[in-house]
Amino acid sequence: MHGTRDRARKLAAGLAAAGALLLSAPADVPAAAQRVALQPQDALTLVRQTLAALEATPPNLSVASEKLSAALHAQDSRGVDMARVTQAAQAFGLHDPGAAAAQLLEALRPSMQQPGGIAAALLVPAPQARFAGTPAEDLLLVIAAVLVVAGGLTIAW
Repeated sequence: MHGTRDRARKLAAGLAAAGALLLSAPADVPAAAQRVALQPQDALTLVRQTLAALEATPPNLSVASEKLSAALHAQDSRGVDMARVTQAAQAFGLHDPGAAAAQLLEALRPSMQQPGGIAAALLVPAPQARFAGTPAEDLLLVIAAVLVVAGGLTIAW
């Protein structure tokens, strides 16, 4: 009977080690490259992300700077007053994140001088999937869950 417990403990330890090894395995490179390609390229989303970085406590100035620069160079500038974004960049360059945030908020407001203004749908973020994993990542999650359950059952046994 005592030998059975030792074997069960060794099996549980082996399963735990295998699970830890599986969870620490690097993700496949194509999935990581795909996630990088999913970064927003439109000025509207980039301006929103800049505002979020500026409104964080404490403000994340490095992320705000990166997103603001990307917004300035975005090819799709629909729904954004790019002149205001340029003014925000100048204020940010003068170390005035408050003025930059105010300019960015104004850049998102619908322009009444342009024919038709901007569509309200552009101001609402598109729904995003919570987990956009690849089949290989899904498989790793299932294997990890099975190993955790097996380890728990082995320890309880």
